[in-house]
Amino acid sequence: MASNKQQYEADGDVVMQSPHQPVFEFIKAPWLEDWSHDALVKWKQARDQYEETIRLRCFESKERPETAMKPVKSSIHRKLLEVICLYELRKAVDDVTNS
Repeated sequence: MASNKQQYEADGDVVMQSPHQPVFEFIKAPWLEDWSHDALVKWKQARDQYEETIRLRCFESKERPETAMKPVKSSIHRKLLEVICLYELRKAVDDVTNS
C-alpha cells in the first residue's frame, strides 16, 4: 500500500515531486503516392493504424477525432488524386469528400 507521507526540506518546505508527464509524439498520416496493389494495401494498413492511434489519443484528451485526423483526401498525392477522381470516381476533385 502506498504511503501518503510527505518529505520536508531543512527549512520546512515540502519536497515537490514532479507528476507523471505524458509523452507527446507526432503522429503522421500515411502518404499515398502510388496506385499499385502493394502500395494500396500498405497504405490502407498504415491508415487504419493511424486512425486507431488518433482515436485513442482523442479518447484520452477528450478531443474530437474528426478535428485531429488528417483527411484521406489530403493524404493522397495531388496528381494521383486527380487521376483517381477522373477515372475511378468520375468526379471533380473538389466534389470528393472524406466520407
